[in-house]
Amino acid sequence: MAYQIGQAGLAFGAFFLCALRTRLVPRFLAALGVVGYVVHFTGAVAEIFGSHVSLVLIIPGALFDLERHGAAVTSLPQGLEEPVEVGDPVPR
Repeated sequence: MAYQIGQAGLAFGAFFLCALRTRLVPRFLAALGVVGYVVHFTGAVAEIFGSHVSLVLIIPGALFDLERHGAAVTSLPQGLEEPVEVGDPVPR
């Protein structure tokens, strides 16, 4: 029960992080996050009251998390132009 209360709190807080218009993620990802976390919150509360549906209702939130992390990884720099050795001076 404590786990489900924690998950409900997490989903409640994450909903507001996705609903804010900070433009940190594309709009469709933010919409997926809002829907996913509302459904996740609903599943956690339902689990507290005895209905065992939270595992199924966590899927939209999981898709949002996977897509968000995938977008973050693909936006990383591809690498350095030349190899850097230990002890090389730091370029200024």
